[in-house]
Amino acid sequence: MAKKFDFLSPGINIREIDQSFIPTERDAEGPIIIGRTRKGPANKPVKVRSLDDFVSVFGLPVPGGNGVQGDMWRDGNTTGPTYASYAAQSWLASEQSAVTIVRVAGDQHPQASTDAARAGWKLSGSLAAARADNGTAYGLFLVASGTTDFGTGSLAAVFYANKGYLALSGTPAENPEGSDVEQAGTFIKSSGNNCQFTLVIGDEGSASKKLDFNFGRNSSKYIRSVFNTNPQLVNELTIPSAQRETYWLGESFARGVDDLGLNLLSSGQVYGVLLPLQNATTNWSYQKGASQEAESGQVISQKETGQVELFNFKSLHVGEDIQKDYMIAIEDIREPTNPIVNKYGTFTVSVKTLGGQTVERYTGLNLNPSSPDYIAKRIGDQTLVWIEADRKYKTLGDFDNQSDIIYVDVKQFIKDGGGQGFLPAGFKGPVRPKGFTLTHGSKGANSLGDDVNTGVKATATLQINSTTKIKTGDGAILSNGTVDANGGVHVTTKVASTLADDAFSIVFANDASNKTTDRNGAALKGRTIEVVLQNMVSVAGTSPGADQIFIAAQQGSGGDYASRANVAQMIINALMGIQDQVLVTGGGRSWSEAVKYGSNAQYIANPTNGGDLGSVFEASIAATQGVKIQLRGSQGSVGANLGAYGGAWASATTIVKLTIADGGLGTTAGGATQTFTAGDSTGATTVTLETFQGTETTKTANVDFFVDGHRTAGTANNNTATNLEVELESVSGFDATVSTDTVTAEVTTAGFSGNGAKLKFANASTGAFTNQGVADDDNQDFTGGTDTDDFAGAFVRGNDDVPETGGDANNFVAGPTDYTASFNFPSLPLRVNGTDGGAPDPYRAYYGIRPKISTASTLHDPDYVDYLRRLPTGYSSFVPASDFEHSIVFSLDDIIVDTTNNIVSYTSGAYDGTGGTNSYSKDNDFGALLDKNIRQFLMPLFGGSEGFDITEKEPLRDGLISSTRNDKNDHIHYTLNKALDAVKDPEIVPANLLLIPGIREPSITNRLISIAESRKDCLAIIDLEGDYLPTAERLDGDTDLGKVGEVSTAVSNIKQRNLNSSYACAFYPWVQVSDNLNGSQLVWLPPSVAALGAIGKSQAQSELWFAPAGFNRGGLGSLGGSRGPRVLQARQRLDSADRDALYEVNINPIATFPAEGVVIFGQKTLQADASALDRINVRRLLLYLKSEVSAVARNLLFDQNVESTWNRFKAQVNPLLSDTQARFGITDYRLILDETTTTADLIDRNTMYAKIFIKPARAIEYIVVDFVITRTGADFV
Repeated sequence: MAKKFDFLSPGINIREIDQSFIPTERDAEGPIIIGRTRKGPANKPVKVRSLDDFVSVFGLPVPGGNGVQGDMWRDGNTTGPTYASYAAQSWLASEQSAVTIVRVAGDQHPQASTDAARAGWKLSGSLAAARADNGTAYGLFLVASGTTDFGTGSLAAVFYANKGYLALSGTPAENPEGSDVEQAGTFIKSSGNNCQFTLVIGDEGSASKKLDFNFGRNSSKYIRSVFNTNPQLVNELTIPSAQRETYWLGESFARGVDDLGLNLLSSGQVYGVLLPLQNATTNWSYQKGASQEAESGQVISQKETGQVELFNFKSLHVGEDIQKDYMIAIEDIREPTNPIVNKYGTFTVSVKTLGGQTVERYTGLNLNPSSPDYIAKRIGDQTLVWIEADRKYKTLGDFDNQSDIIYVDVKQFIKDGGGQGFLPAGFKGPVRPKGFTLTHGSKGANSLGDDVNTGVKATATLQINSTTKIKTGDGAILSNGTVDANGGVHVTTKVASTLADDAFSIVFANDASNKTTDRNGAALKGRTIEVVLQNMVSVAGTSPGADQIFIAAQQGSGGDYASRANVAQMIINALMGIQDQVLVTGGGRSWSEAVKYGSNAQYIANPTNGGDLGSVFEASIAATQGVKIQLRGSQGSVGANLGAYGGAWASATTIVKLTIADGGLGTTAGGATQTFTAGDSTGATTVTLETFQGTETTKTANVDFFVDGHRTAGTANNNTATNLEVELESVSGFDATVSTDTVTAEVTTAGFSGNGAKLKFANASTGAFTNQGVADDDNQDFTGGTDTDDFAGAFVRGNDDVPETGGDANNFVAGPTDYTASFNFPSLPLRVNGTDGGAPDPYRAYYGIRPKISTASTLHDPDYVDYLRRLPTGYSSFVPASDFEHSIVFSLDDIIVDTTNNIVSYTSGAYDGTGGTNSYSKDNDFGALLDKNIRQFLMPLFGGSEGFDITEKEPLRDGLISSTRNDKNDHIHYTLNKALDAVKDPEIVPANLLLIPGIREPSITNRLISIAESRKDCLAIIDLEGDYLPTAERLDGDTDLGKVGEVSTAVSNIKQRNLNSSYACAFYPWVQVSDNLNGSQLVWLPPSVAALGAIGKSQAQSELWFAPAGFNRGGLGSLGGSRGPRVLQARQRLDSADRDALYEVNINPIATFPAEGVVIFGQKTLQADASALDRINVRRLLLYLKSEVSAVARNLLFDQNVESTWNRFKAQVNPLLSDTQARFGITDYRLILDETTTTADLIDRNTMYAKIFIKPARAIEYIVVDFVITRTGADFV
């Protein structure tokens, strides 16, 4: 007592000892139901205890049968009934026990390598120019009309063409006065208000139809009211030809069109273009992949902490329904009250409906792993992961899930305790492809924001050799392997505008003498290749000042020669501004001496040292060194425009490269390399010009080949009058213009084609292109560029890949001359102003997503679901791949507060100065923003997918399931077998019934029986081949009469299977019910559902060991109970002969009687051998007794194997057996557990062995009554 009660002074200690706790009751075992439901967790066993809970988690049953009506792209499959849902309803209506649901969603083997082996869907064809083979997603892009620069438009809708083609019909923007056209890949003018256009829908033949549509939600021509939105209608196997379509409308974004203001423009003021949505590897329509849970984007911290990713939420449910129904709110964000003591702030997480109703709420959360309010502890972070090698699930995560909808995935550094100072301040939205820019004549599209174009370059090569004849301005013909005895070939790359003569040049020369030349002066020996760079800008380091220009060469004598590489590096350093001067060793000659004497010149040019800065400045070294550097131009132009660098040397065998720095030329942003190969005087000299297809920052690139600085026949030639030009013949998209000085081959986007293209040389002084100097047969080949599979990363393709297009393969999109148009893929609308939608308090409004039809409206935007869809297979909706981006990155740090006018608004990037006004937290801090009660935002769930073929009415129809199991090559087999493996262990998933309603394929139902036999605790209910084939599973041409079902066929099929199992049973035929949860719609259900409901109802009315058959317990009124579906009729009316034929092969008939209605009229198992276990009631009795006795035995495991323990066992089992006898389950029993059963040898083997003998009560199936007629005098005793 002294140890237990430590009294220091007299007192009283009163305690409460509560021993009244009621032990948790063991859940009664119920059925395992496998199949499709409307929504919910998928491919995992989930226990549900009531019908209301089932509807909350898995949704209402889908009655199907709505034909071709409805927007199934958005609403999901409502054609095929969800038989598993009706089975669950039928059992839960009996209120006997919970059910375990394994909702089936499309899955695939980890090694699935073919489309047949993969879940999901794709179009039947592939992107192809042939109509019959063409299967692609088309994007409809809209932009405001313009003269040249259209501005930025957006993807407005996506059409999916299974075959044939789609095109816009109307006035082409490139020829507004011409005739209407029907083309994809061509800008078409709108034909009415609300962005009205006409879509041409063509089949693989010559037939087509035209439909007018617009984006006015209230218009009769609204896009979703005009077009087919049911993907099932393209299925050529299941849809009759009269109802079949070749396309469907998928995503549409009316809100995005409105936000661009396009809906306010009049007819003709909007341009539309239809482009295939495909990149290098994937079409937008390729959705072959397993089902996926929806997730939120990553929640990010305050900008002052670097917007670090903290955590994200993942749905416990698979598919799209969860993201259609719920969004996540982060609320009540608070900084730590005493950061010295506790550096963790707090926040609240709520799960809300799209209407704003709070479904779940977790308050006072933090990022402290040691706290009881740690976000993962309060919400849960566990998920089940399928281990293929073990064929079972394992649990990942540390904390049980408290939420019914989501769990949280916390970043590792937070788990490690690194979350101090971080608060949730925003989120990253769904991933989308980057936008792109189209340019007139371009063969490709450039991704917005990309610095480097990725198209293959077009190359024009002029070979100067003994067969090439070039005529110069004075009529002389240059031949025999020389351009000119004293001349050179120049390559000029220029941007759109022609600049003044002052330019920066670097000349690489192989000088054969010690003489130096100026531009018009002394002869050059050998070859000179000069590159002239115009319109340069400073891009690296610090540009030289306006009063300094640098020119240097390095020359020593004797052993004092400097490395030519060092010379080049010094020049590069000078030009980049890395060093202020280039120091030169040696002779110290003056500038005039350098010009006069040429050799042994070393010099630093500086205005303070004198010299004519407008002159040609040169320095050279000895012939053996072969280096010449030339700088020309005025002091101002060179100082301001210096933006390129280069350095190298040339000899007879050296390849010289000049590299242009980033930004040095607008046409080659990102850098380009010009390559020149020098040769000796007798060989060929090749000059190669490379130019990109498409431009990013400039619209035109001018290309000149010209001979400069010639002296022929002893006559001096000025370079401007004798330029040798190159004309590109037979090149689509090429436009040549003539100027007085030079003829410029102007190619706006270098969209060349190599087919038949030649080089033609012309003399500028004639004012026109001629064949001077070169005969037609001497024309040089031109190699056109090609459109790479992933040209600049844009997720669109052009005219060369799709039928019925405008232009040709070299014209990515046909449009007005010199047009430029940019396009974005849509992003979720966000709250812009605190008062949007009439919010009363702009500070307490929820920022982030606001899925309404406009900023002012409070109506939900039905387009919302299309922003949330999973990206094509191979691309993550959560982590951007190359050429993808987050559609939104929202942060409270971008909130702007006008305290004077009490206005709160959001501008993306405001924290960084976008829009010209700093955000409130930028000017103050994040805590100050929270003090304004701006401490909440909304974020979406997205990326979920069911993994089914959306073109199928019933994605699990028997015709799609192969007759032999092949999980690696058959995704339906893999999906169903995975579901069966998930419930094969009775210790993990206890049950007493097992079924996959609606699945009749023997390869699956045989496995169902096998699982039941291996578990030994449940009865499988299977559906049979030869029974009714529901409408959703029929093929084109099937008739009602041929698909009602035949008793003889069912009997024949089951005989061939040679089934012999007391752990399975079957019923026949299907029944029609009235669905009381869906407005009394009529649905045909498989007999397994009717049997399950009858078993549940029988158990509720009597006992589970009573036969669920006959007029008392087998009458099929409301299945299970009053809340179950009500049976109206059987698919076939079975007569006595039919019933006998079925019962003889152990199929239980569902019969129809005039007075009694529809009744289950048999209760056999599929055991072929006659015994008590060939009846359902006895099998279920044994299942019940085994389960109850096992529960008793489990409590004795590891107790001492002595008589007192045996007596405890008997003391618990005997009442069980006696009670069962009293309730007519058995007629007699005997329990033996003593030394005769548990022998000494078994005790040594740690075994307790008992025997239970029972006499099952048999059901009356046959009643025989003899009527004996006696004589009048008979005495009845």
